[in-house]
Amino acid sequence: MPRLFVAAWPPDEVRARLHDVPRDGWGDVRWMPEENWHVTLAFLGEAAIDDVTAALHRTALPPATAQVSSRLRVLGRTNLVLPVTGLDQLARAVRTVLDPTHADRRLQGHITVARSRGGRPITGRSAEQASWSELSFDVHEVALVVSKLTPEGSSYLTAATFPATRDPLVG
Repeated sequence: MPRLFVAAWPPDEVRARLHDVPRDGWGDVRWMPEENWHVTLAFLGEAAIDDVTAALHRTALPPATAQVSSRLRVLGRTNLVLPVTGLDQLARAVRTVLDPTHADRRLQGHITVARSRGGRPITGRSAEQASWSELSFDVHEVALVVSKLTPEGSSYLTAATFPATRDPLVG
């Protein structure tokens, strides 16, 4: 079975703005390719695509607006991220159907922009923020993503998308 997660992909105009994040002042990190920038709503691990797809097709997913922080933060000692807020209800709807034991867990939304090399803790701190004071994007769909681990890093492939609407039959 493939390794899966459910994500919100930032639109192209937001990805373009993410390039403004200052990269100076951080220790030995490996910057993630732009095509990997996403917000994970639910990590599923190894799961059957058909089962997950069927469950998400039956689920009403609320639209949401993601707000992206302008300052990088270290998450879990080895990830350099831009925190993202505003997706709690959407993540809860996804987890309620796919991972009910974690449905009420608070989402620690973020876009990972770099990881430490060799699993060492990230050191340093950027003295600057990105050029935006407010950066947000509307989430009108979520993606079921297949994650493939390779020696060069992870690659992601969208297996299916699901509309974020109030009515599960719309879209």
